[in-house]
Amino acid sequence: MTIRIQPPGLPDKLLALFGKKRAVFLPKQEMPYGYYVATREGFFRALLRSKGQKPPEGWVYWDIDEIASNSADGEKD
Repeated sequence: MTIRIQPPGLPDKLLALFGKKRAVFLPKQEMPYGYYVATREGFFRALLRSKGQKPPEGWVYWDIDEIASNSADGEKD
């Protein structure tokens, strides 16, 4: 299964300055092999949520920088 996540952009960097993260919604696995696109939470929704608050149900915090560095090194989880 492949999940495509967009690389961090300017809105993600602005949120990081405030110490906040964007949540990502991972689609349901319908088949063992597939290509899925993860949906990112809206910028203003993430900005207005308090720092310690958990993401909405079904959403997770995903460390995009860590994933990008692992894929650049050629490592697989």
